[in-house]
Amino acid sequence: MLGLGTLMVRDVGEAARAACAAAVPPVWIDTAPGYADGWAHEVLAPVLADHPAVKIATKTGLYGTSQRAAATHALWWGRPRSRHDLSPRFVRWQTEQSLRALGRVDMVFVEYPERAYGPYRRAVHAQLREAFGVLEEFAQAGRIGG
Repeated sequence: MLGLGTLMVRDVGEAARAACAAAVPPVWIDTAPGYADGWAHEVLAPVLADHPAVKIATKTGLYGTSQRAAATHALWWGRPRSRHDLSPRFVRWQTEQSLRALGRVDMVFVEYPERAYGPYRRAVHAQLREAFGVLEEFAQAGRIGG
């Protein structure tokens, strides 16, 4: 088994292809919507299409500069207060974006949940429950997980 993390990787597509060629399945690739300045998902899509046995993990709850305008549009209150959001609406939107870009997703991590509400532990727990509820809907519908 081999796992490839794509944070800070200069050529995500080349690294993923090399990992797929060198490893005995299963191969896991970890990415996020903001990796490679927002391009990691798009670069990984053809690799995943060529290697259907590869498992892919992505994240939700944090967006990078490249997703800011789209994220602002997705959030009903307009301009986001920070780059972290665990609201059901955002988690649903970002997971849909990842599915559309990657073609499939096996696992979704909730990224930096403690940063969404700082020291307000109860608020973080409430938002995590809601975020996991949305992800469970995707899993039950067969849209994430493998």
